Amino acid sequence: MRKWLLSLFAVLWVATPALAQDIVIGLSSPMTGPAATAAEWEKWGVDLAIEEINAAGGVLGRKLAVMQLDNKCNPSEGVNVANKLVEAKVVAIVGSHCSSAHLAAMPIIKDAKIPMITGVASNPQITTLSGVGGNEWAFRINPSDSDMMEALGAYLGAKKPFKTVAIVAEDTDFGRGGADAFKQVADKAGITIISTDFVPQNAPDYTSILTRLQQKRPDAIATFQLANDA
Repeated sequence: MRKWLLSLFAVLWVATPALAQDIVIGLSSPMTGPAATAAEWEKWGVDLAIEEINAAGGVLGRKLAVMQLDNKCNPSEGVNVANKLVEAKVVAIVGSHCSSAHLAAMPIIKDAKIPMITGVASNPQITTLSGVGGNEWAFRINPSDSDMMEALGAYLGAKKPFKTVAIVAEDTDFGRGGADAFKQVADKAGITIISTDFVPQNAPDYTSILTRLQQKRPDAIATFQLANDA
């Protein structure tokens, strides 16, 4: 996490005005909702990194502070949080943990010319829409679903541990991005996808899906969901 923030500070070196007050970084994170449990470690990491960096003298002689807002892991709140952080004049944004919230916020930070970096959101579109020719204010330091599936595909192709797979994924940009990426590598590895189910976040009951999968008897189930749902 400390390296993550240092990557952001390389951008802030130019973007930060020489003022005496704290450098305030925005954190768009799902404090509530289906991703709240998984996102706790992200906040812990940010707090720890800021504590260590401030103890070492801060950045450009100034202390760091974080303004965290709850995006609830959904696109509409991702937009609301991005707008609030822009209005608060944060110098940069860490977030948005969830792909749907992150993709929704990208046009806002582009218009505001505020850098936003994620180390979690994994939908491949984030890479496609960022950088030269896209959103030059958006950065990602973690591998995308496509990157991770390439490694998994190489393993599956070499080891061939099973022949049939059923996919169960959340009905979000994260779930659909992961499922699509897995389908591509499964085909190359000679694995047959026998079914694909997209489920709303926080679905209370999986009985119908699991009953149907029990009848289909796949060798394995590939799930692309947040921790609590999975």
